[in-house]
Order: sequence, then structure tokens, then C-alpha cells
Amino acid sequence: MPGGKAYLRGGLRIHDLRHTFASVLIAAGHNIKYIQGQMGHASAQITLDVYGHLMDDAHKDAAEKSEEFVFKKLNELKGNGAKKEVASDSQPLDLIGSGVRI
Repeated sequence: MPGGKAYLRGGLRIHDLRHTFASVLIAAGHNIKYIQGQMGHASAQITLDVYGHLMDDAHKDAAEKSEEFVFKKLNELKGNGAKKEVASDSQPLDLIGSGVRI
């Protein structure tokens, strides 16, 4: 074991598998507290400090999920006699102050 590190065939370190596992959990959209537990970190902050750079796409996915939720609710309201029409190209923040209630 060069340098005291555990290597697999092809020069892959066991620690590399740990990072891959965390990356898969993040990409799958798991909650940070779940990932913290799986990684054995003492706090979610440690997990965020180590893997936070991988979460940029997760933020985009979360924003898209939130937008989908808001427009689903708005469409349900429209079906139940909501007073204001919501354009299909509206963004959720565009609705602030518009009188549309969710």
C-alpha cells in the first residue's frame, strides 16, 4: 500500500468509493441529514463543507420542483374558481403581489 492508503486494482482508493457513494446520494436528491448519517459525519455542516460543491445541480432541481409544486397548486385553484388567471410562462416570483393566493 503506497503511502499507507488502501488501494484497489487499477489504483482506485477505497476512499474514492466513499466519495462516489456520497455523490450518488446527492445526485439522487437525498436529504442532507440522511447523507450526513450515511457518511458518519458529526454534523450536516461537515457534509456540506466536503460535498457542497456537488449540490449546484441539486439546487436547480429543487427550484424546478418548487416551481412545479406552485404551478400545480395554482392550476388546482384555477379549477376551483380562482379569480386571477395565471399565464403558463409566469414564474412563481412574478406572482408576488398579483393577488393570486396559493
